[in-house]
Amino acid sequence: MSLSGKTHTAFDLAIIGGGILGASTAYLLSSFSGLRILLVEKEMSAGLHSSTRNTGPIIASCSNIKS
Repeated sequence: MSLSGKTHTAFDLAIIGGGILGASTAYLLSSFSGLRILLVEKEMSAGLHSSTRNTGPIIASCSNIKS
């Protein structure tokens, strides 16, 4: 999503990096806290570089979840 055409210019929090961790964090914080989040990614598409290497923390944090 781009800011072009939007009227909001003030944000509560900026997250740098649109990989899996940055995007997940932005989604959860905006969904459950009502904060206005700015997600900044230098590439034209999100998740192009480090996302494949950063899924370890997510997998590790879910390993204790019982069905």
